Amino acid sequence: MWERFVKREPWARKAVVIDEAYEYLRHEASAEYMETFASRCRKRTCSFRVSTQRYESFARHPMGEAVITNAGTAILFQPHPNEMAALAAGYKLSEGEVAFLAQAGQGECLLRIQNYVTAVVIEPTEYEKSLTKTTYVETPAGEGWLT
Repeated sequence: MWERFVKREPWARKAVVIDEAYEYLRHEASAEYMETFASRCRKRTCSFRVSTQRYESFARHPMGEAVITNAGTAILFQPHPNEMAALAAGYKLSEGEVAFLAQAGQGECLLRIQNYVTAVVIEPTEYEKSLTKTTYVETPAGEGWLT
């Protein structure tokens, strides 16, 4: 991916996105790959985006910690209550920021860019909603699936 996507056409803006990034930490090779991307993408006009619902397990791993350290921007949504203390310590959140995240509703988050933090509400457009909406459909046989 590095040679064929990131390094090709260095003038073009690119983004590499890893969802559920904590899964990459289960194997040393993928953890090292992710850490390398985090440190090198900025030099190549490429943004590197990771998301995880397991902050503590991600931050405890040396490669995960390196990815967090290299991130200039973080978007923090309400974590599971068991993750709040680790998130607060890792990002050095104030009591007010912790209180905000603890009661945050859908789409409410903290946007952290370098040392600046602000509360943000993210509202998807109707088009975006149509892409992410799931509906349970029941078949005549009584089976169902999400569409």
